[in-house]
Amino acid sequence: MAGSWPESRGHAQMIYSVSWFQSTSGYASNGQVSRYGSNGLFNQNQVMPYIEMGITEHTSLSINPSLSNLLYKDKSNRQSGGGFGDVEVSVRHEFARSESGWSLRGKAL
Repeated sequence: MAGSWPESRGHAQMIYSVSWFQSTSGYASNGQVSRYGSNGLFNQNQVMPYIEMGITEHTSLSINPSLSNLLYKDKSNRQSGGGFGDVEVSVRHEFARSESGWSLRGKAL
């Protein structure tokens, strides 16, 4: 389960998020919502895996990329594209832990 503690050495977790968005309207140059002409339709599909792996007993490395597929089509036009969007890479380390249960941890992006 994702949390503020690092994964143990040799352990890993993967969490996948998937989203889908569809619209028949967008924003006009004046900022008002406007329907796309010619029965236009926009779709966005996105997959965002979160992968974290323990590299020592107190340090883990994570990567969180997003991959999108975009499509716009209407009666006479069809355009598509996609690829990687934001990619977050981070290191999480536990600096200190006490017998009473408190710990000091940090994360760098």
